[in-house]
Amino acid sequence: MHAGKVLACDAPHKLIESRGSASLEEAFIGYMEDAIGGAAEEKATASAPPAAQPATATAPPKPPGAGLSLERLLAYTQNETMQILRDPVRLAFAFVGSALLMLVFGFGITTDVEHIRYAALDLDQTPESRAYLEQFAGSSRYFVDTPPARSAAEAQERLQSNEIAMIPEMPPSFGRDLRKGSGPEVSALVDGANPFRGETIAQYAQGVQARMRNDPASGLDIAAQKYTADIQERYTYIRRAELNAAAQSARIGVAKADLYPRFSLVGEIGFETSSHGGLQSGNATFGYFFNGDSLFYSYGPAFRWPILNYGRLENNVRVQDARFQQLLVNYQNPVLIAAREVEDGLIGFLKAQEAAAFEQNSVDAARRSVQISLAQYREGAVDYERVLDSQRSLLERENSLAEIRSSIATNLIALYKALGGGWELRQGQPIVAPRRTR
Repeated sequence: MHAGKVLACDAPHKLIESRGSASLEEAFIGYMEDAIGGAAEEKATASAPPAAQPATATAPPKPPGAGLSLERLLAYTQNETMQILRDPVRLAFAFVGSALLMLVFGFGITTDVEHIRYAALDLDQTPESRAYLEQFAGSSRYFVDTPPARSAAEAQERLQSNEIAMIPEMPPSFGRDLRKGSGPEVSALVDGANPFRGETIAQYAQGVQARMRNDPASGLDIAAQKYTADIQERYTYIRRAELNAAAQSARIGVAKADLYPRFSLVGEIGFETSSHGGLQSGNATFGYFFNGDSLFYSYGPAFRWPILNYGRLENNVRVQDARFQQLLVNYQNPVLIAAREVEDGLIGFLKAQEAAAFEQNSVDAARRSVQISLAQYREGAVDYERVLDSQRSLLERENSLAEIRSSIATNLIALYKALGGGWELRQGQPIVAPRRTR
């Protein structure tokens, strides 16, 4: 070989015979001399001036890589396909590896927060406060109890030093307020250096609170007091406002779910067929669809995480939370209105009954006055004008009693309306009692 060219290729003894040399080394030197001499002759020929030729217009050469070459694309595709089919390792990573990564990401990555160190700040030191704090100690997977704090300053210092992550604080009058049924409030100070971790810890604390409220075995009866909004919820607009707030609260969770990646398994299956002449050639028939070769299918994992839109997604969570706060205010307003109407109806009904009792005594006294004035008139002690005055006073008292009784019925109707019903108790009965029509 010389200058990238193969000079001769054969067995050693045949190369020696073809050159007529005594050894293989002499034959190799001969081939090299011939190759060097031929190269010198070609160089001399190329250096000679070419003969004059008429000038012709030639198109400039097309630069390599200009345009899209379909043949090159098919060649690359065929080459990659052959490489994948020949290499089972690459084939396994291309198909099985994607599904394996999807399973690893789906079951191996978790946003759960465990072993949260907390220090209780019990300013009440009553059985009720200790029973409340025991609810956190019972969740050993998520909460780890540390020595309690003796003061608010010590608790703040331990929280700032990253020794603990949460401080549940019991107010001084927790047990007394709980026994009175006034609904005591409990605060929990959470380390918010990591916003996601801090929000998760706050939700855990709320979950413990909700579990304790619904568990009778906890020994803490902090259920809602009577005269709550259970009856007032029969208001149609209160129920509507409550459901709107609950739906908006669920939308907050949907918006938060968009912050995390999504994994899915997609696929398709169907039938396709064609003939060598196409559908317009008359060679393709509908029966080709039922051929076994026309069946095709594909499947594979899918992964989606809009990380580039993370700011927009976070702002969407804030927007949904602001809408929830607005709907919460809209829910509280009709509740207060309903409570006011119920209280007005109750007070009006009770006060009207008291006024009716006093007015009935006044009517009875006016009737006795009429009877006395008539007796005096018959005896000649008074004139008839005295009788007319007593009768007029009786009529006024009776009119006033009738108005008060009507106000009793009006306030009762308003109370039924405020409670969201009540008239169904008289279904099938006359609106006016028979004894009232006599």
